[in-house]
Amino acid sequence: MRKVNRLTRQDRLFIAGVSVAYLVLSMSLLLSWPLFSPDEAIFADTAHNVLLGGHPSTTLVAGMESGSYWQPPAWFYCMAPVIGLFGYDILPLRIVSMLVGLLVLWATFMLARRLDLSTWATRTCLVLLALNPNFVTYVKFARMDGLCVLLTILGLVAYATSSVNGKALPLAGGIVLFGLAVLTHPLGLIGPATAGCHVFVGLRGTKKPRTGTLFWITLPVVIAVAVWFLFAGNHTDFWTQVRFQMERKSRPFPASMISFAERYRTLPLFGLLIPAGLLNSWTRVSHGSSRLPLLLALGATISTVVVALSFEIPYHVYCLPFLSIACAGFLERYSRDKHPIRVGALVAMIAVLCNFVAYFLFFNYEFHWALRHETDYGTFTAKIAEEIPQGSTVCIAGYPSAYWGLIGVNRGYRLLDETFLSDSLGIQVSKRAEWFVVVNGLTSRDDSPDVVSQVDMMQRYAAKAGKTCILMNFIGERRRFAYSARVFRLLPREGMSAF
Repeated sequence: MRKVNRLTRQDRLFIAGVSVAYLVLSMSLLLSWPLFSPDEAIFADTAHNVLLGGHPSTTLVAGMESGSYWQPPAWFYCMAPVIGLFGYDILPLRIVSMLVGLLVLWATFMLARRLDLSTWATRTCLVLLALNPNFVTYVKFARMDGLCVLLTILGLVAYATSSVNGKALPLAGGIVLFGLAVLTHPLGLIGPATAGCHVFVGLRGTKKPRTGTLFWITLPVVIAVAVWFLFAGNHTDFWTQVRFQMERKSRPFPASMISFAERYRTLPLFGLLIPAGLLNSWTRVSHGSSRLPLLLALGATISTVVVALSFEIPYHVYCLPFLSIACAGFLERYSRDKHPIRVGALVAMIAVLCNFVAYFLFFNYEFHWALRHETDYGTFTAKIAEEIPQGSTVCIAGYPSAYWGLIGVNRGYRLLDETFLSDSLGIQVSKRAEWFVVVNGLTSRDDSPDVVSQVDMMQRYAAKAGKTCILMNFIGERRRFAYSARVFRLLPREGMSAF
């Protein structure tokens, strides 16, 4: 086992250079790509209400006005002081998420060093993660994912340190970090699951106490889940919201995996590297006496399987740090001097990085040149506001979310999101809402599945509420990535004759 030394001057310069590249790529599309999501608005409003009322709640989702329990509470309490210091706006929240992503980069570098990878592989994994569009793009979401991943990786760094030196203090630190990760997002379970499997498999046949270590790794998970449950002021609402989350994320087996793979259709070379990196990480397990390669193989496999089976777009952030390390190990193996395909491996790495850069160049061109007027968020949402009288109750849906623009015009709108915990709450929202706005910034098609399903849902609930949806105006351009909005009026059935 080689000793993990302090960072050299060359290491620090390399990390600084890669960090600058990450920040440049991230800042270039900070408020453009990814499009503002409804979750960002809901989670931000929940954190804002921590600041105002002392506990997480949101008026955007019917049924969560007195308490929001569908996510663990840690992120909301972390963001409340950010909102207090920098104001209630999407910009500071995305900047914080971007900076958390920078910390994830550094933590991933630490984990790669602790896992006994070479200097070449450690630096390569940092580059693969820092320039990966699926990391740079999705870690910027004003969500809890980046913070959860940071805590998870730091917990595994502490666990790996304890595995190397046998000391209890790093293990205790890792245990605390695992508990905080679970209190941030349920996928924080990836960390303790990885460490627990490593203890169960990696310590087999040794004199180290497996049962005791497993107990201490499991304990913070139990405590975190108990705190999440006890934190809820209304346990009926807690189960209603958690059940809604589970039902919403339950998809047929192939559908979630296909959605996961689709995220790499614009990054095909890295997509091909993923299975190669996973296979290589398991190949390393059988070589040598160190048990650290097993930790990487378990972390990369568990995180990838979990994300692929419970897929949502931001979830790539949970597996990409592990996959970047695994892919770097694969590239290192075939890039060594005298290896028959050394040149091919180096060309493959360069091609992957060129693919990454081309992605960012394309979207910068689209949003800052080709569609700079069609994606002007402030102008776009101001046009929506022109259609809706002051003080109206408005239900909103789609990407980019119109929330930030509509609260910014100061017209006293009462905004609701098209997230319905139950049919009865959907009907209730339809009774209250006077207007319904569906935004689309992803496709130019009028028959887009997302738009059709959102309109159909509102029409169905409106009908049950004795109302009808009347399309009043179409705003924007029918072009890919150009913003467009369909503005509907919700009227009682007898009021139809007035239009």
